[in-house]
Amino acid sequence: MYERRYAALPFLGPLPYDLHIPILGILDIDSLVRLRHTCTLADGFVSDELDARLITIISPFVADPVKFKEALQDTGAVIAGDAAASVFYPEQLLHRITILSIVIPKGHHSHLAS
Repeated sequence: MYERRYAALPFLGPLPYDLHIPILGILDIDSLVRLRHTCTLADGFVSDELDARLITIISPFVADPVKFKEALQDTGAVIAGDAAASVFYPEQLLHRITILSIVIPKGHHSHLAS
C-alpha cells in the first residue's frame, strides 16, 4: 500500500478529515489540477493522490511498484493506454487493467528491464 505524505493534514475545511482522501479519489485530472492551484497543502494532497493512483495501477504488474515508478521517472518512460487513462479519469474506466503499456524513450529499454 502506498503511504501518503500528507495524510495527517486536513485541507478541505469543514468536511470531516476521513472524507478528504475518498473525495480526491473520485476527482478527474481537470478537477485535481484546479484544486492543486488553490494552496500548497492542496498541491501536496493532489501529488499524493496521483502517486497513489499510479502505484495502485502498476502494483499487479511489478514486484516493487515504488522502485518501478522511480525507474519510469529516471528514464522518461510513461504509462500509456487504459492504465494512463485510469490515472486521469478513475471513474471512467470500469474494467480492470490487464495490460500495462509503457512508452520508453530510445536507449532506455535495458534500464527498465533490469
